[in-house]
This record gives sequence, structure tokens and C-alpha cells, in this order.
Amino acid sequence: MWGRTAGPSITTRCRPTRSDGLALALWMKDGGFERHLRRMTRIYEKRFMLMQEELEKLKTHHDISYRVPNGGMSFWVNLNASSRQVAAEAARREIFFQEESSVDYHKKDGTHFRIGFAGVNENEIRTGLNILGQILKRF
Repeated sequence: MWGRTAGPSITTRCRPTRSDGLALALWMKDGGFERHLRRMTRIYEKRFMLMQEELEKLKTHHDISYRVPNGGMSFWVNLNASSRQVAAEAARREIFFQEESSVDYHKKDGTHFRIGFAGVNENEIRTGLNILGQILKRF
């Protein structure tokens, strides 16, 4: 959703070793995978709820709407303003959204954008939506 993009990643073409596979199997056998899933579910659920709360706050001051997703890690928000222009202003402030024209076959300007919560922490969610609110005051 926001933040700087990472530089080029370095990848290797090393194949997993037998010991890697055994370590993974042992970790799974000992319940590591289930613990990881529970932990990540709690984290994502908390971010989801915070995103929804912050969007509700924005709705009280701005003409926006959104639907609570049935799954996934993002919300689609209707800004009732040019999502391309809002996204451009947000990008200048290092806040990044996927605006509607980026997924439209004809690249037509729209009013929706996609805002994700998987790769950001709670502070970044609050900060990013606060900045979005400042931007929306201009539109």
C-alpha cells in the first residue's frame, strides 16, 4: 500500500538440500506450520479490522465508500474523485495505491482504488490513511 519499494532482489539457483527438507518436515511435525498460520491469521485479522476502522473514520469526513471484502488482503474504495489524480498525489508523498485505470483494459480513469493491508504494519495503515484524508480535502 505505501512505503518504498525494495531494490533489486538477489536470487540464487540453489536447490533445497535434503537437510532443508528434513528441517521443514520436522518443523511441520512439531506444529510449527499450524502455529505460524494462527499467528499470521491474528496479525492479518488485526490489520483488516484496523483498515476498516480507519476507512470508517475517513467516511465521516469525505465522500468515499467501500465494501468489506469476503476474502483477500485488500479493500476497493470508491473515492468519488479521480483515483488516478489521488494516487499521483499520494505517490508524491510516498503512499502507493493501485488505482482503477491500472486494471482497466482501456486504461480509463476511474474513481476506485485498491488498498492493501498485508504488507504494512498498523502504524503505516494509520499514517497512510491519514495522508489520504489530507489529499482528499483537495478533491
